[in-house]
Amino acid sequence: MKNDKDYIFVRSLIDKYRLNEKYFHLDEKYLFSYIDRIVYEYRVMDTLTFVTSKWSRVSSYFLKVFIILGGAFLSVIKTQKIKKSIALANTSFDSGIIALPFADNVMRMKRLRDLCDMDIDICYHPHFHFQSLQKQIDYYNSRNESVYLDYFRLSDTIDLAVKMLADSHQLRKCSKELDRYFNSNTCKLPGIVIVSVLYRQSMTRLLKRMVTSQTSKIWLMDFCFELKYITFNDVIHKQRPQDKTIHLQHGSFFTYQPAYCNPCCDISLCCSPREKDIIDQNNKYKSRIEYLGAPLQSFIDKSNIDKVESSFDILFLMTDTYSAENKMLQTIFLKGFDFLRYKVLVRYRPASRIDDETYLSPFIGGATVSNGTTLTDDVKSAKTIVSFSEDALYIGLRYNKRIVVICSEDPKETYNFDNSTSNIIITNHLSISKSLDWDAFIEGAEECDYNTDNFALYNFGINNFEQLRIRFKEILTTCL
Repeated sequence: MKNDKDYIFVRSLIDKYRLNEKYFHLDEKYLFSYIDRIVYEYRVMDTLTFVTSKWSRVSSYFLKVFIILGGAFLSVIKTQKIKKSIALANTSFDSGIIALPFADNVMRMKRLRDLCDMDIDICYHPHFHFQSLQKQIDYYNSRNESVYLDYFRLSDTIDLAVKMLADSHQLRKCSKELDRYFNSNTCKLPGIVIVSVLYRQSMTRLLKRMVTSQTSKIWLMDFCFELKYITFNDVIHKQRPQDKTIHLQHGSFFTYQPAYCNPCCDISLCCSPREKDIIDQNNKYKSRIEYLGAPLQSFIDKSNIDKVESSFDILFLMTDTYSAENKMLQTIFLKGFDFLRYKVLVRYRPASRIDDETYLSPFIGGATVSNGTTLTDDVKSAKTIVSFSEDALYIGLRYNKRIVVICSEDPKETYNFDNSTSNIIITNHLSISKSLDWDAFIEGAEECDYNTDNFALYNFGINNFEQLRIRFKEILTTCL
């Protein structure tokens, strides 16, 4: 990567404008990764910071600084309100394991304390977005579990604002050079600088205030598009070299993605041997890669062995209809399927249900529509599953359901079919709605067991929660 022209250009700008010396303060290893992060933001995504914000494409340097630092100021106020709702708050981190949930919109780490019987402290870093934070705090309150919520300091935001205004001439020049090189007009640099500086100050203060013991600790981190883990790893390893950092993969991926494959942690826990192979090929720092098992958020409840009599032959798990491709995949398949022959349950994607149901309801042939039940309830109630989203595979695997996945790309490009199975069909051939022997597929459902299915184990990992518990504890024990 160091020979990549994008990397060389960005590195030259950082050196030219002394950004690392003035703002990032990263060791060479983490600076290398941070440059990757900047290149990735420009080349692959519109923006990583405030990716869904209407302000993400503001091109004025001063307005961008005002918006983001204004967001940090509002974060201070909102956090103080949420902190008052925390039933049990940590006053110090006494356990040997500290979890830093990064993802704002889902509770990736909510199963950690179920996954292992070791004490784990939960610490939420300062947030810019608060859509789901209160929901997450309520979750821990309902379980009488302690949690710590960190926050930005007003003095930090004011000091940084003064510094960025004082350096505005140089930073604006650097930002324009970046935009010109990447053919962009989004002025991303202020966000990159502000996120790095504020989170460095936050983590530095957190370590001094909350971590007083000199015994080694484990820091667990998850998925983060803003890649705050680069700064966090740098601070932790500088102040506490005896500690270990561990990255938990958040969900499936098929190509290398820096947010999913944390290159800075000492250890990465991935979901499957297939994904381990991908990380190994891009493991710049030769971090230790361990295969753990299915994504933690796929375990919605504790039960893993209870059986429910199936009342439906097939469960259809629909995806959104926002893209023309998704509309085409679903409508062609549904039009070709014989709904009169089988008992079918249709579950729409909750986040887009109103739009999806409006568009797809004419094609489902009088099938029963899921209403008021959980995904787990629906999966248990069906013998087999047809899914238009690969993310839905995991819960089907967990309950040993035969699965048909309809995808747009050739699955041979993303999966290893050396140990193909009759229990999982992944295809981009929409004619399967007519060509598959559905009677035989449904009849074979009782014999499905993914604990011994080599195709499922290699491509998707272990889906048995008890096995994950054993593997997770073994890995943590070797680190303490």
